[in-house]
Amino acid sequence: MRAMAPRAFDYRFLYAVAQKYRKDAHRMLMTIPASKKYLNPTVVSWLNEVEERLVQKTGSMIMSEKIASKLLPAALAYTAYKVDNDIGQQPQYSRRIYRMSPQTQDRPSFALFPRWMKKAFNV
Repeated sequence: MRAMAPRAFDYRFLYAVAQKYRKDAHRMLMTIPASKKYLNPTVVSWLNEVEERLVQKTGSMIMSEKIASKLLPAALAYTAYKVDNDIGQQPQYSRRIYRMSPQTQDRPSFALFPRWMKKAFNV
């Protein structure tokens, strides 16, 4: 068996992937201020450090990103309102309700197998 020459590695692909991750990390800067109010203080302090490192490595946000960052809490509140009030959500699958008894409609799908549940969880 003869030895094969090693393949040449195309570093352009690796560079392109690194640039994609850099862009994604920079775009992440917009979400950090909006998400801080939902986290506990220890995570917030860690997130502040991550934010500082991202700014050092990828640069600060441009004006349009800063504006989007300021509007993001309103978008999160709007989305939470829509989910809480069931506005624009997927309709419940009608065949699922037709096939299920009223006792099992609000339970997880694995609850449809009571014998398996008794074996697996000693219920």
